[in-house]
Amino acid sequence: MRSERVRSVLYLPASNPRAIEKARTLDCDVAVLDLEDAVAPEAKAAARDAAVEAVRG
Repeated sequence: MRSERVRSVLYLPASNPRAIEKARTLDCDVAVLDLEDAVAPEAKAAARDAAVEAVRG
């Protein structure tokens, strides 16, 4: 668990690989991979897979 305060949170769709890669370079405290509203219904399964890969890598 983080002991310091979270100052900035970046929300991005897990279905957007470019956004995930860009988030790795930004100076935010937390990145949240959205699997709901920001993802089209037909892209949700792929977004879940992308989120798992993003966390692993």
